[in-house]
Amino acid sequence: MNTVNRMAALIIPKAPYFAWSRDVLGDDLPPDEPDAFRTVFLLPERSSIERAFRTVFRDIFEELLQASVNAPELWPEKRDLRTFRQWFDVQLVELVHDAGLHEPIHDEP
Repeated sequence: MNTVNRMAALIIPKAPYFAWSRDVLGDDLPPDEPDAFRTVFLLPERSSIERAFRTVFRDIFEELLQASVNAPELWPEKRDLRTFRQWFDVQLVELVHDAGLHEPIHDEP
């Protein structure tokens, strides 16, 4: 098994994220099940994992908002690190292993 030159962040939505989604989407929102919306993001290598996370948290925030509401004009204006941590639990992982047998496949942006 090979290690990957990335760090990782496991992101789990919390109540404020679901409340915002509910306000915007109304009844179309899936149930409040944070575990069903867990997402892992690979982070760039940095001297500290916290620094790695801080360099990309805004992109992660926008990706998660877009997953719920694909209309940036409806996103909250305040998208700073403090708000992110209020809306999501973050578990940072420094060592990532690739257990796959083949090269990873990337979606086109």
